[in-house]
Amino acid sequence: PAMPFVSMPVAEKFPQQRWLILDGYLDGNPQFATVLYNQMEMTYMDGYLGALVSTSDMSGANPDLKAGMVAAQEYPALTKLLKPGFEMGLKAVNPGFTVDYRVIGNWYDANKAADLAESMIDAGADVILTIAGGANQGVIKACQERGKYVLFVDANDYKAAPGTIVGCAVLNQTQAAYERVKMAIEGDLEFGKAVILHAKDGYVDFADEDPLYINNVPADIRAEMDKLLKKMRSGELHLEPPQL
Repeated sequence: PAMPFVSMPVAEKFPQQRWLILDGYLDGNPQFATVLYNQMEMTYMDGYLGALVSTSDMSGANPDLKAGMVAAQEYPALTKLLKPGFEMGLKAVNPGFTVDYRVIGNWYDANKAADLAESMIDAGADVILTIAGGANQGVIKACQERGKYVLFVDANDYKAAPGTIVGCAVLNQTQAAYERVKMAIEGDLEFGKAVILHAKDGYVDFADEDPLYINNVPADIRAEMDKLLKKMRSGELHLEPPQL
């Protein structure tokens, strides 16, 4: 995920140029129109499902109320949106949940990611959210070997490890890109304004119709998750990101 801040040295050298930035945030500069996805809502969905799985009778679940989160690197979107949203989703199911949070230091070291996941599992985590690019494979491998569960963000990736990846929160980035570029071509894009897209707008969502989700997550958990998704999709439950 991109950082939700935009650096302007290049723009300053081209004062007549206007810029559309997707997955970024800059408000008030007339050269820029920026779009940021509410990634706090995205990880809230994963956290909620993760807590339901962790407190269920699914194989590998345990009573420790501890989830894991592996991040490639720390950046503003991670610390301000992704991590808090995950914690909030877990605690909405049971306020006793804690997060074992580890940082790899890069987006490719799958071996280190696996070691971190193994350590989390040893400490009691039974479900792990991984935001680590290519290093995600290490988390998946560790959870497959130990009979634990993985949560993904950004896209539907159940097929990467059916039964191990139990939740995929998604961003409809293609839709947003098409709409904003079309607006720019037609002269309707508003510059100088930062836009945040939410679950209630249809850009942040959860892949709950995939057979690999339906077939691997018990019906009672899916029913509880469905209640949450209806609230978020309708806007009844909305998380407002912190001041960016």
